Amino acid sequence: MSIFTLFFVVAAGLVAAGLVSSAFVAVSGEPLRPGVLGTRDVFMPLRVLALVVGLPMVLGGIGLKVLRDNRHSPLQGWLAIAAAAFWCFVQGVVIVAAVLRLAPAAS
Repeated sequence: MSIFTLFFVVAAGLVAAGLVSSAFVAVSGEPLRPGVLGTRDVFMPLRVLALVVGLPMVLGGIGLKVLRDNRHSPLQGWLAIAAAAFWCFVQGVVIVAAVLRLAPAAS
């Protein structure tokens, strides 16, 4: 796997997370965070789906906040950012694999 492919896959996951996070904020009017799962109603499955897909944005925000505040160890912030990058990679692999499967085979 080339470095370009790695960055492309991570970027695909990051774009998907950003789109879902922005759509969630636009529709619900509240930021995407783990606390959105506290209310149980008809829209709970959509909230769970939005949180799963938008998790890199949540983790990245938490990691940057930890790095900005000096109350915690910087290692915790970098671990949160690394977890967000890994989740972007996994999400990007799923997206790229789905797109390649749907694309017609070149003859």
